[in-house]
Amino acid sequence: MAIGQQMMMAVAESVSVFTELYDGARVSGGPLNIQGGYSAVLDCAHTNNRIIVMTADSKPGEFAIAVANKKDGNDDVKHEVLPESQLTTSTLLTYMEAHFTM
Repeated sequence: MAIGQQMMMAVAESVSVFTELYDGARVSGGPLNIQGGYSAVLDCAHTNNRIIVMTADSKPGEFAIAVANKKDGNDDVKHEVLPESQLTTSTLLTYMEAHFTM
């Protein structure tokens, strides 16, 4: 499966599973348009946190994931680079549970 399809499937599934696990959760997710790769965001209306997932064509086999708060205006967002094989619903749910359930 192509990395863009893999990302979109993981994002859609993680939103679906998270809202089933956490009744009343207000989360959404979808693609962001970038050049030279793929990206998607997961947003939580309750915490105002956003999880950003991104690939770069120049760095095959890996992806970056970061968490930012939409309201704090901090441009220095730390990210983690993981192997492409970890771009799964499970990985995204781990981040969502850590940052969307405060």
